[in-house]
Amino acid sequence: MFLWWHDLRRTWATMAVRERVDMIQISRQLGHANMRITEEHYAHYHPDYMGQASDHSSRMLQNFLER
Repeated sequence: MFLWWHDLRRTWATMAVRERVDMIQISRQLGHANMRITEEHYAHYHPDYMGQASDHSSRMLQNFLER
């Protein structure tokens, strides 16, 4: 079994996401051109990352409807 540099990088990023390290910081550490790349590969590992986005959208819609 071979262990490649990219395997270590992926493991580090996955562990950082699971520990709720800020996605922007992870993206910068990985040298991604933008955070969208990081989100596409790692957001599903974050315990509540997608839930936060959903909650934010719900709050925005609720604020809009209350006006």
